[in-house]
Amino acid sequence: MTRIVSIAVALMMMGVLTLGCNGCDERAMDEPQEGDIVVVLRADRGQLEPGQDVVFQLELHNLAQTPVRLTFASEMEYDVVVSIEKTPVWSWSFDYEFEFVKTQRVMDAGQILTYDLTWPGTAQEGHEVEPGVYEARAMLLATNVTVEEAFMELTVVE
Repeated sequence: MTRIVSIAVALMMMGVLTLGCNGCDERAMDEPQEGDIVVVLRADRGQLEPGQDVVFQLELHNLAQTPVRLTFASEMEYDVVVSIEKTPVWSWSFDYEFEFVKTQRVMDAGQILTYDLTWPGTAQEGHEVEPGVYEARAMLLATNVTVEEAFMELTVVE
């Protein structure tokens, strides 16, 4: 019995065995690194007519080997904005009300979160957008890690 206890103590000191370690992943979850989270944006079409819906699929990928804790300044965790010549014409979040309370989300190692968002092919005010090349930009609004935004082009034809 003494030998088993001695081996367990030695393994714990080497970091191989952890017993009763509540929150062992806390350090990793509290410190997401740049590059741990990747934002991917897809659409069901790249070309549309004015007023035609586009369904975006926003994916958040945790590439880290451990869970990460994401912190947000409000309940709003992400957004998609459609612009033409760097002028925003539509934002997914525009018609939503979000509580301004600090929120957190834990993403498990390798986890992918998927959200479907629909742009009705109109400007925020409801009128059809003009033909042209638009840019859709998806962003994660975490305050504790820098995450690159995802971009894609959409062409509105006559």
